[in-house]
Amino acid sequence: MTFDTPSVRRNAKRQLPGSRSLFVRFAFYSGTRGSPWGGSEELWSGAALELQTRGHSIGVCYPRFPERAEQLTEIERRGGTVYWRDRRWERLKTAARKRLALRGWSAAGFHGWLDRYAPDLVVITWGRLVDDLSIAHACSARKIPYAINLQVANRFQWFDNNHLRSARAAYAAAAACYFVSRENREIVEDQIAARLLQASIVDNTFGVDPGSSVPWPATDDRWRLACVARLEFASKGQDLILRMLRSEKWRQRPLSVDFYGADRGNADQLNDLIELHGLNESARLAGFAEDITAVWARHHALLLASRQEGNALSMVEAMLCERCVITTQVGRSAELINNNKTGFLAAAPTVELLDEAMERAWNARRQWQKIGKLAAQELRRRYSMNPKGDFADRLETLAVSSKEKSAVRVAA
Repeated sequence: MTFDTPSVRRNAKRQLPGSRSLFVRFAFYSGTRGSPWGGSEELWSGAALELQTRGHSIGVCYPRFPERAEQLTEIERRGGTVYWRDRRWERLKTAARKRLALRGWSAAGFHGWLDRYAPDLVVITWGRLVDDLSIAHACSARKIPYAINLQVANRFQWFDNNHLRSARAAYAAAAACYFVSRENREIVEDQIAARLLQASIVDNTFGVDPGSSVPWPATDDRWRLACVARLEFASKGQDLILRMLRSEKWRQRPLSVDFYGADRGNADQLNDLIELHGLNESARLAGFAEDITAVWARHHALLLASRQEGNALSMVEAMLCERCVITTQVGRSAELINNNKTGFLAAAPTVELLDEAMERAWNARRQWQKIGKLAAQELRRRYSMNPKGDFADRLETLAVSSKEKSAVRVAA
């Protein structure tokens, strides 16, 4: 059975001129499963494209979907190699994997691309904590340095006793572990019961012009909030917002929430709950927003009720567009928002605490424009305005350092 296929021939090694004295073969592995593309793919793909402009070789291992993301097409167009991964093994439940393992099948069969591409550094991006760790172990077995970029972690899915040592080994052996929030790093360290001294925080990317100022919309009739997140209740918590809006006080207030986002399994429930509870005047499914600045030209604040996050792209984009953010204290939100000054935080993702935060925000609604401007100023001061380039810098430094160490070991 063939598990992966290179889309183009790999480039011959060459030496780079100037300050970057070493040519590096970077490999990027994405653990995405449910959709052809998502927010977790933006940072690594942007860094990969940047590294290509610097003359490095790029290989990508990505699951095969019927649709092909344009970012992957662009990597190929620039001379990169994409190895399309069969998703059948990844879709199998643990019990089925064990039965196949007894017959000689294993995840190792999916990682032969490492031998063909022969990378100097593998960058593993996982969109969730409890994921298939086999790529990390495959790199270790081949003595290939690798870095982990974890985009989200939570405390309601845990490694059990059967997987604890495997997970700990995967993270401990990484040359670097990149997290998008301090909370995520702490969760992982609790999960594996170990300290990750090679861990650091990276800024996630965003899709708006960081220097633009979106005009403030009129507030003649209603205060309009936008919830910008994929329609997935388990992680994004849109159901909490609807439950909050059912209370009489919010029904009586001139406030509405538009839900933007790609459907990840709960769009029908969202629509049906709006109809069931008679919330048509205060809640609306608005579809997927291609132009996020157009959303903020019509809305006064962002409302998120996430149950888990890494660093919500929609939060960063709203702040850069000078909009007030009301969100739950998960992921990076508490690091970027000064509660009651540059936004409003709910201490936990519950209806009661979300309502309490919304009440504080509502009482300060006449200050939302000022709060949004202050949030943008603070974010521009504390956050990278070029996350993809900065991540590329880190990976380049790590790869060159790893190659130099390897050369020293060989010489010895």
